[in-house]
Amino acid sequence: MPSSSNSHPNAHSRAGAYTNAAEITAALEGRAALVLPLAVSVVRHYAMLLETQIKTYASGRAEPERDHG
Repeated sequence: MPSSSNSHPNAHSRAGAYTNAAEITAALEGRAALVLPLAVSVVRHYAMLLETQIKTYASGRAEPERDHG
């Protein structure tokens, strides 16, 4: 509701100012929808790199146990 000092449609009647909360909410919801797919993609990528590194170090024959003591 516009106030007498501010004709903006989102103006608060007592504050003489307006809010763009609806626009901010829409922008945040839009970005939130993108977060999960991007996070899953990043986690899968680094999991693949880690798996490759583990397999590289695990290849070859195992060394016999040694007495270290």
